[in-house]
Amino acid sequence: MIKVCAELAPEIAGRLSRTHGWRVTRVGTRVRNPLLGMPDAWEQQVLSEFAERAGKGEAFPGMTRSELVTEPGGQYYRFMKAIAVQPQCLLCHGPSDQISDEIRTVLKNQYPFDAATGYKAGELRGAVSIKQLIPDRTR
Repeated sequence: MIKVCAELAPEIAGRLSRTHGWRVTRVGTRVRNPLLGMPDAWEQQVLSEFAERAGKGEAFPGMTRSELVTEPGGQYYRFMKAIAVQPQCLLCHGPSDQISDEIRTVLKNQYPFDAATGYKAGELRGAVSIKQLIPDRTR
């Protein structure tokens, strides 16, 4: 599973980003790799909104948010889709005392600043985030 999250998912996101000119990434409520998973201000706001919506009973599988956002670099289409913690995620993201010594060692070596543990199944883990620049048609 570490290989899927550490290698396969970023590879897929990178390929989509290069192919479509988007920025595709995963952001977390608690990040494992601060260089890759740290949400920006808009993403933090949406993650908070997702948590609030879940608190009111909305299910994560269909939970999304999109809008046009004006930023210093231009106007962007922003989209996020919630990621819930699945039971198999707990092998690496569960309570520290329930993660095997072998996995804990690998995580410590690969992610010295890991804060992405302590989750329970069904909690909000983060989101897939897409950011696409809207071309300026006035030029």
